[in-house]
Amino acid sequence: SDSGDDGGGGAGGRISINYVASTFSGTLSVQGGSSYNNGSPGTIFRCDTVSSVSCPGSSGSVVLATQYAPNSSVNINRTIVRSWNNNYLKWNDSGVSLANYSISGLEISTIYNIFNNSIQYDTQTTDGSGVLPSFAINLSSEHEIIVVSLGINCTGYKCLIIRDSAASPVAMFDALGAVDLMSTITQSATTAPGTTDFIIRNSTGIPVAWINASGNLFIKGSLSERNGAACAPPAGSFFIRGNNSECVAYVNSTGDLWLKGNLRESVLT
Repeated sequence: SDSGDDGGGGAGGRISINYVASTFSGTLSVQGGSSYNNGSPGTIFRCDTVSSVSCPGSSGSVVLATQYAPNSSVNINRTIVRSWNNNYLKWNDSGVSLANYSISGLEISTIYNIFNNSIQYDTQTTDGSGVLPSFAINLSSEHEIIVVSLGINCTGYKCLIIRDSAASPVAMFDALGAVDLMSTITQSATTAPGTTDFIIRNSTGIPVAWINASGNLFIKGSLSERNGAACAPPAGSFFIRGNNSECVAYVNSTGDLWLKGNLRESVLT
């Protein structure tokens, strides 16, 4: 009779290790169990991230879902090196032959460029729910992937560019009424501008909007973007004209920012 000595060992399974910082220098293993027929090795998914992005990929409303093709690799690695928002995502993946990506929580009905190792790979448009059509990338080695909304156009249009002391752009306003920032916007700002900031003042000399050297935009009022109506700046406003001298953006005397286009945070690097 069969003695049962030719049984198989269990497979190594799947393990996910997520961390913001690690000092571990040892070896990770997911070998299968030993038996007459040894179990196959498992898979380790390692995700090195920043505090504002949860592994495997979510930040606020933005969610990156990934489906990896069957592979024999033991180690799958993901590195998230900076914060995400609904206009800009960046991550590195390696360890598999093919990955299929799906992203939700983005801007609705917006064009996004997809870059694979700094080369434009594709252009897709989100649907009315902010979902980007899925896309696949072959990962023969570590790949840097960037998904960024189509914003500033300084190729065919003039732009107002605010630079730091090293002449690096920290904020850009284009002739279509769009704005790109190195950092973020603060509405209803209660702080005061620095002496080296780019400052917009009202007719009484009070600062109502300013941009610092880190690319942070502060406005005393509120932001209104993607406006379909004609730009009609109130008297005393600071406004930007398009290529045909039409108004495309303005800051009024109380610090409200009106844009024909959209504002993107943390996209200038």
